[in-house]
Amino acid sequence: MNETTNADELLRKVASVLGWCLVLTIGVMFVWLFFLVCATDLIYRMHSFFFDITEQQMAVTHYAAMAFFKMLATALFLFPYIGLKIVLRKRTE
Repeated sequence: MNETTNADELLRKVASVLGWCLVLTIGVMFVWLFFLVCATDLIYRMHSFFFDITEQQMAVTHYAAMAFFKMLATALFLFPYIGLKIVLRKRTE
C-alpha cells in the first residue's frame, strides 16, 4: 500500500508540474502575440536589421513559429497531463 501511495503522489506531482508548464507556455504565447500585434514595427525593425526580410515574411515566420510552439506545448505538456489525470482517476476507483 505504501508503494502505491508513493507512486500516486509522484504522479500527482508530475501532473502538477506539467500543468504549470502548460500555463507558463500559454502565458509566453500571449506575451509573444501581444508584442507581435502591438509592436509590429519595432519587431520588424529589429529583425530586418539582421535579416533581409519583408514585413510579411516576418509575420508569416512568427505565426508559423507560434503554431509550432503551440503544437509542441500540446504534445509535451497537455497530452501527458491528461494521461496522468486519467491514470490517477482510474487508480482511485
